[in-house]
Amino acid sequence: MTEFRKPDLFKISVRALIQDGDKVLLAKEDYEGVWETPGGKLKEGESVFDCLKREVKEETGYEVYPEGILDFVVGRKPGHNVSHLHLIFKCKLDYAKKAKTNEGVQTKWFTLKELKKMIEDRQADWHDEKVLTQILK
Repeated sequence: MTEFRKPDLFKISVRALIQDGDKVLLAKEDYEGVWETPGGKLKEGESVFDCLKREVKEETGYEVYPEGILDFVVGRKPGHNVSHLHLIFKCKLDYAKKAKTNEGVQTKWFTLKELKKMIEDRQADWHDEKVLTQILK
């Protein structure tokens, strides 16, 4: 008999807020078209810290060191049925350990002025808007 798996109704994702002075590192996957904090979904059996390190390295090429949780956001992407719990961590980069990134992901350092405009223009991803607004204060 074939076993059917119930679809996920809830997923856990981790995000990394990486700030260097007045700049914040964001990533954009080619198919998404929106800049967001690097991160992604937790795999089964994976710790949140391992997931954070894996996702940031895949997207940016950098190794990160989580310093602590900044915030969390629960919500659903428009047009999707699955809710997400996004855990947003403040992280430090290890600039000496930069690896090649996956194709299809761009990274860019944004100034606080650029972030402010992004938020005002409603261009920040829904799960990042709150934490990005907090660092502008």
